[in-house]
Amino acid sequence: MSVFCYKPIKIPVRLGERFRSTRESYGWNIESVERRSHIPRKYMAALETGKFDELPPAKAHRLAYVKQYATILGLDAVDCTSQFCNENGLT
Repeated sequence: MSVFCYKPIKIPVRLGERFRSTRESYGWNIESVERRSHIPRKYMAALETGKFDELPPAKAHRLAYVKQYATILGLDAVDCTSQFCNENGLT
């Protein structure tokens, strides 16, 4: 006889959702983060919505924006850049 145990499955949170929810938890809008980080608003919006094709094509620029945004939000920059690479298919 088999015994089944139900365990809740933790659904991973996408990087953009982490950025957006953290920013909103501080009560910040994109414009205020743009002033602090000097990251163009359109790139922050692209990161938050997962539209990575709207970011600059250079890998170095993409990673720098992710690292800077994570740092401004108080998130682990290494963890965020790793998650970005996984979600974006970068190696």
